Amino acid sequence: MDLLQLSQSALASFARCPRRFYLRFVRRLEWPAPITGSEQAWERSLRRGEELHLFIQQAALGMDVEALVR
Repeated sequence: MDLLQLSQSALASFARCPRRFYLRFVRRLEWPAPITGSEQAWERSLRRGEELHLFIQQAALGMDVEALVR
């Protein structure tokens, strides 16, 4: 069994989301690892992408999208 070495960023990751920590540092899964160096920047990008997809979906369905435009 490999020893788990914890960095400051690993501990911060655990504080933010224990499940993500488990997948990334214990199971050593690469995804959903952030593409950027900052997990906060990655999460902001993820939210923006989700908002864009929601906007496109609602616009395609002919729904009012004014509330989504900021």
